[in-house]
Amino acid sequence: GTECDPIIISTAEELFMLTAPEVGKQGYYFKQNANIDISNAWFTVEFKGHYDGHGYVLEGKNKNEAFFEQVIDGSTVKYLKLSGCSLAKKIHDSTIQGCETDQHMIFGSALRGRFLDCIVTGSLVTNELIECDVLRCKILAPSLGDDYSKLGEIVKNSNIEDCEIIF
Repeated sequence: GTECDPIIISTAEELFMLTAPEVGKQGYYFKQNANIDISNAWFTVEFKGHYDGHGYVLEGKNKNEAFFEQVIDGSTVKYLKLSGCSLAKKIHDSTIQGCETDQHMIFGSALRGRFLDCIVTGSLVTNELIECDVLRCKILAPSLGDDYSKLGEIVKNSNIEDCEIIF
């Protein structure tokens, strides 16, 4: 998949292809073109590439799960709506743009990440937010009965601009 000709993802079976390192860790471009329910066929993905959710929903299993195990090394995930799961457990040197979740965005840590125009019910990051840019994000609270901080338990050397935390 290239930027001009991405791999199209329409079903849980096609999404499952991302679990194979020769697909999900090669820097390919993907575009989701339908809502996908993976609540009955849960799997996690270590991801290096570019995923455009195109405004569609990825329906997860429960609030303590994250779809991406890791999003790494120059990856982007954009315009993906998540319901019933977090986006990732970790991001490293990656950009999350225009994503929405009714859970935590990152159920873990973010290092040198960029969060742009995201909407989160829960925490942006549950653990560490280190050397990140957080721009124009909206964090809706209270979060799911959990006692997590809204930006992260530890926030270091990060730039937070034009964001709202709504209680």
